[in-house]
This record gives sequence, structure tokens and C-alpha cells, in this order.
Amino acid sequence: MADPYWQFGAFANASVTATVFEDGERKTETLGADELKVVDENIDPWSILASLGETSDTVRYQIKGVEYTSNEIQTMINDGNLTLTSAGSIVFNGETLEYAEVGYEVHTLMIEKLQDDIEQINELLEKLNYISAALGESTTFEEDGEITYNSFAAAFGSDEFFKLLKQETPELSDTERVTLLQDANNDYIYWENISGSTTSNTGTYRFGTTTLNTTQYLMTFQENDISNALEALRNTVKEKTTQTETLSTDFQSSNEQYTSVITAMSQYAEDFYGSIKQLTD
Repeated sequence: MADPYWQFGAFANASVTATVFEDGERKTETLGADELKVVDENIDPWSILASLGETSDTVRYQIKGVEYTSNEIQTMINDGNLTLTSAGSIVFNGETLEYAEVGYEVHTLMIEKLQDDIEQINELLEKLNYISAALGESTTFEEDGEITYNSFAAAFGSDEFFKLLKQETPELSDTERVTLLQDANNDYIYWENISGSTTSNTGTYRFGTTTLNTTQYLMTFQENDISNALEALRNTVKEKTTQTETLSTDFQSSNEQYTSVITAMSQYAEDFYGSIKQLTD
């Protein structure tokens, strides 16, 4: 009986059934002996394996058919060249892309960025909840609908709002409490894309509606400022969660494409080297 390896190629004398890729789909086809001989004349196993390997790498980090490194992708995310629509579609330099145009590792890096954003916003929500609780204890709101915070007096523990804040944050130090309001406010400006300086200069927007009073030490709250800020941030978290879910779905689809390529490459290598082994046994 002829060696199976030679039966597969130029000296094939029987048909072979195999799974192949055609137009991006897996299909099971049977090739007759004559067809196998033609295949053998045009096949270079080493170049096929190399080609599959290159394809698998490109699938990972490609954007519109162009391959980038992981660091390049991360830089584009940090610089805002790779962004997202509110629904989670990827935008590259202003152009919205289909998920199939973006490698699955790109999805992974963007998902990691979103998860980090959500974690930081949740930390800000915690700060604002402290502030909201302290404001809720103030009797000033009952009188005229606003309260003024004096950060200079707070540094010496004599500000009324600071005393209320201290009751709500027993785990914080006085130093942390003094900077809590300014830090929370500056973070809020960042996450909600509010146009305004993050310093404590007069006239800077604070929590969306309020500006600093006549000196850099005073900040006047309207009664609903913090509640509005909390609602805005919760909506931002919801949007980023939706984006994460969309990217995760796209990641699965892209990862399946990548896995199919790897499976095909592995199967081909197994068949090829299996034939070599049979030849040498």
C-alpha cells in the first residue's frame, strides 16, 4: 500500500474530505485525486503557515486593515484618537468603524480604559455622597437655600460645613477633609467636560451651576448643586457601562474570528506534520 503522505499529494489515488475556509466561512469539501495533485503543485506549507501566523497577528491589533502595536493603540486611546460613541461604537480619527474593522486586542484595551474610568468616577461619587450628607445636615438651606463654605476657616476647624463634613467622614483626616471639596469639584469638572479652570480662582465653575464667591476661600452651594452633580455622574457611569457591554460583545465576535484563524493554522500544522511523521515512520 502506498504511503498516506504521498497519497495526499502528487501521487494521490483517492479523494480526501477536509474542512477549508472559503470567503471567510468554514466549509467541508471533498477533493478528488486529480484535484489533490493540482493542490500539491501549488502548495507551499511553510508559506501557508507563515501567512496564517501573520493574519492572526493582524487580526489582533488591526484598525481598518492596518496593524499597530499595543503601545501605539494605547497612545491613540490616551490621546483621544480612538474614542467611542455613547452607544459604544469605536471612532477612529472621527470615523465610526464597524467592529469587524477593529482587532480584538483594540477592544480589550478600550474596555480596560472604560473599567478604569468607571472605577475613578465611583470614587468621586463616594466623595460627593460625603458632601451631600454634610449639606443635608445644614440648617442654612432651610433658611435661604444656600450655604457658604470657607476653606480657609476649615483649615483651622472653625467652618460650620467643615464640622458637618467631619461628622460624615470619621475615617478621613482633617487634611483630607480640607482638600476633599476642591478635589471632588475638580474631578467633576474633568469627568463632565465642564469648561472651567480646576484652580480655586474666582469665577471658576463648580459642580455645573455655582461659581466661587468674592474671594478664593469661599464657595457658595445652592441646595440642589450636589444632587445634580450626583445625577450627572451616575448617568456618565451608565453610559460607560453601556459602552463596555457593547465593546464586550464586539470583542467576542472579533475574538471568534481570531480563534478560527488559529484553529485553522493549528489543524493545518497537525495534518502537515502528521503526514511527515507517517512518511518517516
